[in-house]
Amino acid sequence: MTIGGKKISLTTQIFVAMIIGSIAGLICGDIMKQVAFIGTIWLNCVKMIVVPMVFFTIITGITSQKNLSSLGRIAGHIIAYYVLTTLVATVIGLTVTEIIRPGEIANFTGLASKKVAAATSITMAKFFTDMFTTNIFVTFTKGNILQTLIVAVFF
Repeated sequence: MTIGGKKISLTTQIFVAMIIGSIAGLICGDIMKQVAFIGTIWLNCVKMIVVPMVFFTIITGITSQKNLSSLGRIAGHIIAYYVLTTLVATVIGLTVTEIIRPGEIANFTGLASKKVAAATSITMAKFFTDMFTTNIFVTFTKGNILQTLIVAVFF
């Protein structure tokens, strides 16, 4: 998209659309609820494309390598990048949560409480066993990204 001869990046377009949508939701909340299905359709389409995109990106990246040493070096960079971005996202999420304090001003009187089932303990063996799927179609339909990565590496 170009405005006034300048090309606007897709990222900028998405952020502008998010801001416009937020403002429209605040100003015309009830009317916006009637067209909320458009957002649901959009999110469903994004979810639909994520698994195949990850799968084929990994396959393309691996098959484009000329030798195994460059593949190992790149894999190390990818793992380091993944760990770093996960840590940064966690720090940002915790910081924003501490600043905004969601739920602090919410009024929950009159709402029924629900019993929450205890979480199951996860062992290292179970974690690594669950990384490998028994059915790739179930992995794809459930959108399990970690299993999708493992399957893509095998391909």
